[in-house]
Amino acid sequence: MEADPGPEKWNYPIYAYNMTSTKRSDRAVDVRLDVTYAKDSNGEYQKSPRYSRVKTFRYRLDLNEKGEIVGGVFYSGSSMIDMLWFPLRPKQGREKGNEPGNPHLKVDEVLSIWRESVPEELRAKWPVIDPPKEDRILDVSQLTGLVPVQEIAEPASTPPAASPETPPVATSTDASASAAAPESGS
Repeated sequence: MEADPGPEKWNYPIYAYNMTSTKRSDRAVDVRLDVTYAKDSNGEYQKSPRYSRVKTFRYRLDLNEKGEIVGGVFYSGSSMIDMLWFPLRPKQGREKGNEPGNPHLKVDEVLSIWRESVPEELRAKWPVIDPPKEDRILDVSQLTGLVPVQEIAEPASTPPAASPETPPVATSTDASASAAAPESGS
């Protein structure tokens, strides 16, 4: 993720998260997401171990009648990021998606060497978003590294009103942006 909104871009890998959610109504869900990421040392001259940092995101997701995310708002006091991204599988040089790439590096050969050197049970813990055909996992029960989907807690008899300390501060109506739920990755 790009951890510090501003003119400079600082990307750090996310390696853990914890999420809780509460259903406020049929059309709204409150979410708290704690993201743990690796931060570099406090100074360029240091040769120190990895530092961990945590960002906490607090937001409401707006749902349509089908339960699909159609928008939402961040609450004040929530962390913010400019960008969340993940790497895609390598593409052969000169092919669409990697036109300026090295045509002499054979991506399929590199992936074959990787497959032979990493045990299958370990590879199953790290699914790839767009895997090559040889690495596709069709049975999701084989994905041993994924956390089960968390259940949404039902609201109390009377949903709590938003407190004056936590008014919404930013609104998003782009469902694709709101639907991206950060997981382990960069």
